[in-house]
Amino acid sequence: MIIIPTDNHGIFSDRDNPELKSPRRARAALPILILYAQQNDTITFRELADAIAAPDMINRTMSRVLDCINTELAKLSGQPDWMHEDIPILTSIVVVDGGGPSNWMCKQMHEQMGVEPTKENYECYLIKPVHEYEYWKEVIDKIIQSPSW
Repeated sequence: MIIIPTDNHGIFSDRDNPELKSPRRARAALPILILYAQQNDTITFRELADAIAAPDMINRTMSRVLDCINTELAKLSGQPDWMHEDIPILTSIVVVDGGGPSNWMCKQMHEQMGVEPTKENYECYLIKPVHEYEYWKEVIDKIIQSPSW
């Protein structure tokens, strides 16, 4: 995994801390993002906020939701019983209007990947691996089968 999650809250963290809103929203967003990934498509921050019935969210607050997803997928990818290749950064397909990366993603591309954060590099290094990943069904099945779901 190239982008390291910034938080330790996965999509089930609100089970221990009911005050957290982001994990609940992340559980709503995950199947939507997987569907878009399987369709080789992207979704804007605004479209995703509307789809999870959180129209008040903006890019900055949506980042907490996306980080919950990144954290959960990083955990799954690191489990010894995960028999598939590493899970790419699914949240990369959430784009700003115009299809480019968010400011945070630009910073990650530059600092962690050492590439210029152009739209072309974003599509090549981050979006393409999500669209080419063959195991999204296994990802969602594994997470839905979790006792926490």
